[in-house]
Amino acid sequence: MILCGFSLAQRRVITSSLLLGGGWALLSLSSGYLMTAALMFLAPALLLDEKWRVKRYYLTLVGAFAIGLPLLDGLSAHFSPERSPNCFPSGCNTTRSAHSAAWVVFRRPSACFIT
Repeated sequence: MILCGFSLAQRRVITSSLLLGGGWALLSLSSGYLMTAALMFLAPALLLDEKWRVKRYYLTLVGAFAIGLPLLDGLSAHFSPERSPNCFPSGCNTTRSAHSAAWVVFRRPSACFIT
């Protein structure tokens, strides 16, 4: 997603911003923050080349960071064990998450079902 976002940056600003920001968020969940940070630092570093110094790329960067940074924080906080300790084998309660409308129901101590 991220590489496709870079390739579309000089033609389609909104699509490129969505791909870059969403790709950063998904990459942070799958491989951690080190690879995500490397690709996030690559985006402004491309401005060192004259070919990337166009208005569309500046708009793409603003949009990508506006979409990606809140998702990085929100997704990591939402899926962390500290956020929902009852979804792990040690818990057996019925709780309602502050950020979702789904009820989490526990039928067995080792399983977590979302209904």
